[in-house]
Amino acid sequence: MKAVLISVLLAILPIVGQVNSEVSIRGKIDIRPGETTHLGAYPDNPSYTYVWDFEQNNVEANFSYSTSGSSITITHLNKTQFSLLGVYCTVYDESGYNIGTGYTEIVVQF
Repeated sequence: MKAVLISVLLAILPIVGQVNSEVSIRGKIDIRPGETTHLGAYPDNPSYTYVWDFEQNNVEANFSYSTSGSSITITHLNKTQFSLLGVYCTVYDESGYNIGTGYTEIVVQF
């Protein structure tokens, strides 16, 4: 009976291990029109996959961006004086399990 219980517990251990942990996004979030900011997602692990996404649909109208692993560079294109951009980063480990999702907002204002 103990062997069956141990087998069941060991079988569900990977499922418990994939519970979302905290993902944070760090960097300068208050910028001026035309400025560039660099954000990084943590935990930072070269074997993890980082998927960056935005809350707005028309991001390309006001911002340009490039990603590289756990970091993203975002430049405001100076088309408006005030903009608000919601940024998400979802992190997956080397097995494809979801580590978690971080969120921040970039505020562009004079």
